[in-house]
Amino acid sequence: FIALLPCGRDQILIVTRENGVYLYNYNSGEVNASFLSDLANTHLKEGLVSSAAIISGNRIAIGVEGGEGIYIFDFNGVLKQHILTGTARIPRSAVTSMYCDYATNSQLWFCTAGCINRAYISLPVSEFGFSAGIVSIPGDIKQFNGAAYCSCDSGIYRSFTDIEGHFRFSLLEVFDRKTLELQKIRTADKEILIASTESGLFQVDTTGEVRIAFNNLYPTTIKVDRDNPSVIVAGSNRGIVSRLQYSGDRFIRINSTKINDIGGSVTTIEQSPEREWWVLTKNPSTLYRIQESTADTSFIWYGWRSGLRSDTLNQIVTIDSNLYVCTGNGIYRYNPENELFEKDMALIGETFRDAEVLKIMKTPEGDIYVAGHDTRFFDAIVTPTSHGHVVFRKQFDILPDIPTTDIEYIDGNIWIVKGKSLYVINKDRLGYNYGSFSTVFTNITAGGNLLLMNGSFYKEEVNGIKIPLLSQPEDIHPRLKYALNDISFSWTTTCYMEEVKTEYRYKLEGFDNDWSNWGNHNFKEFTNLPPGHYQFKIRSSTITGLGSKETTFIFSVLNPWYWTFFAVTIYILLAVFVLFSIIRIYTRRLRIEKIYLGKLLREQRAEMTRQKEELETGIRYAGRIQAALLPDEKLLAGSTSNYFILYRPIEQASGDFYWISHKDDRLFVAAADCTGHGVQGASLSLLGISVLNSIINRPGFHNADQVLTELRNEIAASLNKSGDSDVQKDNMKMALLVFDYRNGVVEFSGAYNPCFKVRALNSDETDQWEAGEFKTEDGAVTNGKYLLEPVVATKIAVGLPRKTNQAFKQQEWELGNEDSYYLFTDGYTDQFNGITGKKFLKKNFKRLLLDLQDFPMARQKEILEERLNSWMGSAAQLDDILIIG
Repeated sequence: FIALLPCGRDQILIVTRENGVYLYNYNSGEVNASFLSDLANTHLKEGLVSSAAIISGNRIAIGVEGGEGIYIFDFNGVLKQHILTGTARIPRSAVTSMYCDYATNSQLWFCTAGCINRAYISLPVSEFGFSAGIVSIPGDIKQFNGAAYCSCDSGIYRSFTDIEGHFRFSLLEVFDRKTLELQKIRTADKEILIASTESGLFQVDTTGEVRIAFNNLYPTTIKVDRDNPSVIVAGSNRGIVSRLQYSGDRFIRINSTKINDIGGSVTTIEQSPEREWWVLTKNPSTLYRIQESTADTSFIWYGWRSGLRSDTLNQIVTIDSNLYVCTGNGIYRYNPENELFEKDMALIGETFRDAEVLKIMKTPEGDIYVAGHDTRFFDAIVTPTSHGHVVFRKQFDILPDIPTTDIEYIDGNIWIVKGKSLYVINKDRLGYNYGSFSTVFTNITAGGNLLLMNGSFYKEEVNGIKIPLLSQPEDIHPRLKYALNDISFSWTTTCYMEEVKTEYRYKLEGFDNDWSNWGNHNFKEFTNLPPGHYQFKIRSSTITGLGSKETTFIFSVLNPWYWTFFAVTIYILLAVFVLFSIIRIYTRRLRIEKIYLGKLLREQRAEMTRQKEELETGIRYAGRIQAALLPDEKLLAGSTSNYFILYRPIEQASGDFYWISHKDDRLFVAAADCTGHGVQGASLSLLGISVLNSIINRPGFHNADQVLTELRNEIAASLNKSGDSDVQKDNMKMALLVFDYRNGVVEFSGAYNPCFKVRALNSDETDQWEAGEFKTEDGAVTNGKYLLEPVVATKIAVGLPRKTNQAFKQQEWELGNEDSYYLFTDGYTDQFNGITGKKFLKKNFKRLLLDLQDFPMARQKEILEERLNSWMGSAAQLDDILIIG
């Protein structure tokens, strides 16, 4: 015999080495030799049974020496699992012995040649990866025709059970294309699996036959119409959304959007409870609602102004008649009454309020599976109850720290995709104890070399025999001399499941106010402890989410000799005498110093008040002078009615200024940014405005580069006269446009600051962009309708340049009536976000200007101000802001 194991209420399992397994009923005396199948018994006999054990979940593990590993059966004799080198990460399959404390749901320990192994048989997660036949990175999972299908770069995997009873996956041999997504559709007489690939749409029927279903579409995602299961809506990486109807054995296109309707690549399509279609794109991450009418189809954009307080949008999904968006800042729910998104805590509670949520899914039992990222990529199951939300998360920390890319519910279990493997989650095991365990001390040392405990505590009997104990004896509490008030503790736990991820927290009562944070440390040292009574407490928490009972060690630190009652009494008497003497001596000095300090304080306050008034008067005066010198916007209105000036100085006096002038059918427009802001920047801006007004009235200085060159010379001369080294470091950056209406020419010259020119794409350029062949110059961007081109400035500031001979470059082009021009300083692009702390950046400014081209300039100014206020939030304005359009 190998083992006699309890199997049910009145039965014993008899395990033999060479004759298989028998089930014996000790009440009736009946022996069942066919408890296992003939094939299973044959494998056990030929493999030579070496060991057997009862494991959690009413299962039996039987190990064989012949290289067949471990067979796991349930109490009905059905093979549930086979552990060997081909199905698990073990080096050898010849098992010599095993052990499992099944009463506490502990893991299974077993020995092979040269190795001690353990199997986490009670964990709620099973992995299917390379050993199960998956060699290509899996993508989307669907259940179809009684099997699990999974898309991958090499085609489609289908699950099966081999002749040994192992659950495995294999590629469909007739299909070798990169597959992105899978969906099931239902017609009047059959169910079909649809696969979206880079070669079009393919269909897989229940016989396993694969055929082309539509070859003029290359979708990135597909969604089945809830009202008509034979209709799908597909999105492409070019932003095209198409509706297809399955008829006969192929799809027929019903309608399709245009390539320019939305930007970015479509990642998710969802149908809301109101039967409206929603589209989520990436690059950029944008959410649209499709609004259909008999005449046209339009797309409604949803972003910050619609309540979505995140620029990261990961998933849209319909759950319980609500539309949810998973974002980088929690979950948002759509409110159709006000057409806004609201932060939602009702679905999964407060736990993941501010975490990035990647995906969510609701199971038929009502649980919500959540995948996301905070301090690591996490997976969790949230169970709503009448008392709140119960979150199972720590149990899944055994999963790799990589994103979950897909979630599916199949046959009562949750399937997820992570990296190169599929994981199946068994909810029934979430409540397992996974083995009882304790936290124990391994070493306690005081004063550097006094061992209070090493490996074990002991209790000494009256006969002198020491009995080892795991915890401190109740009647032994060390009393340490004050010279030994340095004490260190080391500890461990008796749980051996992913030990490196076991966390501990501790607290020294009498010294610490709160428990420490959870961490992987198992050592703590306290130095120079004051006299008193202490209790050192530790707790542990394993990867399964369970915690140990509190373990304590009680000790005391005695007072030093100089803190005895007699010594303290003498100290008090001496202190009273010294204190009384000091008070009498210093009382008189304090009266004298009080009178002197009062007089000095009054003089300082008067001086500070005078200086503050002078400074405020200077700022107001500089602001009034600057406002008086700034040109009237009517100078622009005389040339065009479609313009705006967005001017937001950070103080009353600004370092940014604009300048407009007419001279001989030539309109001069400039935007400048002087060093600093307030009085410092305003002083240089006043000098710049005055010099520009002087230059424009001189003959021979009408070209843009000539104006900047002369301005640089005069500013440099003025700064040199001051002799102040700080003033000589001042400079200004400027962009200058000249509109020559007589010759139909636009001139530009810039000192560091560029000009943005925006024009509409012509028909040839639009065709090239739609074909993916349109190329832009460095720094230029397009949205398929308009092109923004930066007009580069010369990298010289107006001031005291090092290279005084370097000339400003001038660029010219024909004046176009439909072109837009933007001059600006860096205040808008350098503004920090009130939430993330990030700058707005020039690339976002370019795309924002492109999005504004269908609006008049006055409306563009309003939108720029709205976007600036939304971006700033609670953050303070960083710099002066100036934009001329």
